Amino acid sequence: MEIFVGILFFMGCLLSIFIERWPKWVLPKVFLNRSFLVENCYVGDVLPLTWKVSNAARFPISWIKFDTEFSPHMTVDDVVSDGKEWVDFRGISRLPAKSDLIYNYTCTFNKRGYYLFRDVKFDTVDYLGIKKYEGNLCDRLSMYVYPNIKPIDLLLDKSQQLMGDKEVRRWIVEDPLIHVGSREYSSGDPMKSIHWNATAQTGKMQVKKFAYTTEISAMLLINSQTKDHFWQGAEDELLERMVETAASYVSRFEKNNEGYGLSSNCPIQEGASGVMISVAKGRKHYHKIFRALSQMSHYASCGMENIIDYSTRLNPRSTRMVVITGVMSDRMMAAIRLGIQKGFDFEIITTKAVVDFWAPSSPKMIWHVFREDAHEC
Repeated sequence: MEIFVGILFFMGCLLSIFIERWPKWVLPKVFLNRSFLVENCYVGDVLPLTWKVSNAARFPISWIKFDTEFSPHMTVDDVVSDGKEWVDFRGISRLPAKSDLIYNYTCTFNKRGYYLFRDVKFDTVDYLGIKKYEGNLCDRLSMYVYPNIKPIDLLLDKSQQLMGDKEVRRWIVEDPLIHVGSREYSSGDPMKSIHWNATAQTGKMQVKKFAYTTEISAMLLINSQTKDHFWQGAEDELLERMVETAASYVSRFEKNNEGYGLSSNCPIQEGASGVMISVAKGRKHYHKIFRALSQMSHYASCGMENIIDYSTRLNPRSTRMVVITGVMSDRMMAAIRLGIQKGFDFEIITTKAVVDFWAPSSPKMIWHVFREDAHEC
């Protein structure tokens, strides 16, 4: 009898030690790795999201429940926000020892921005189901969602363009000694410019592209303020229209091998006074611009006249200034007129109300008007 009691006592001690040590043996060896196939996407893209849960311990986990939250501007496996700020996402499974479990989901991003995924909480019990444990599985997963690119003709109303007196300061011609790529053949191209190697690779007639004798570059100046005064609030639709227009211009500049930069009074980093990306070209520069556009908000750290003045001092006079704004003030117009006196060309992209008020008194610049039905296109 005493031996039997001793055996039971010994087994109880082993069981208590096992229950006490189990979370230290197993849980630190459970890892989570979430990943996308790409680092950035555009609004409306559907991306596969892979969860890889690894158990590197020698003991299995009878069940483990995952609990996390994702942004209401996302759709994960057809789970749509019902008005909550963050949407709950749960799952439960068994995790054998020395094994990996892989789950595949589909994510749709319905709004541009920078998405940083939250950590995953988990609940589980020891293998005997006696004691419950909780914790977090941490990994860094983020996604830049770029604004959509649309044809500029669909964003701007060409019938409302007003062009004033504009001097031509330079001749833009191609330099036949500097070959920069190829493009698709169009009617009127000379036969001597056909790029036969590119034609053979693509299966379509290609012609050579040459650099210009004068560098073509543009600076996009975005005013994140959508009301005349900060205390009046903001217009989300107008801001999205401005960002989409800027993205479409950047896409066209990149396609035409033109240099481009971006300035804005909206800080996208903590402590910054705004955005100032110098003129450059190339895919790396393209993604740098689009990452800035994806984080644009209504917040303005300074007046737009400061951005215009700084841009005209930083860039050469051959740089074309493209101002995208929803409002116009006396100070902004004064800064633009000062830039014109310095020799810069200005294009203003804005609303019809701004054009009707300011265009008659400002003839030496080009005005473009947002299309009212651009969101339907």
